[in-house]
Amino acid sequence: MHDNTVKPPHRKLPGTREDCGDATPSRKRFLLGELIGERVQLAWSGRGPQALDGTVVDETQNAFVVLTRTGEKRIPKAGNVFYFPSAHCRVDGSTLACKPEERTKKLAKKI
Repeated sequence: MHDNTVKPPHRKLPGTREDCGDATPSRKRFLLGELIGERVQLAWSGRGPQALDGTVVDETQNAFVVLTRTGEKRIPKAGNVFYFPSAHCRVDGSTLACKPEERTKKLAKKI
């Protein structure tokens, strides 16, 4: 049987690391901190090409609410790859799929 799972492309974004797992301590601290107020771009989506650039205004266990030029958009974490320009870091949304207050504990083990 074939695996029909859609996977993100294996290409690096210009000037970034493949992910934050091999990142510097400052990038790791970035992911362990508060993401509300940070600029974010949708680097890859399981739903196909979607351009999204905005500021995180709210975060739930499974989604980011991003303020874009056209209004607020609710973007699921799972199935998407996010790029945070201020940290030069892209991260699989599945890694962030937890309650914001529990992210530190969860990611400290992974990163």
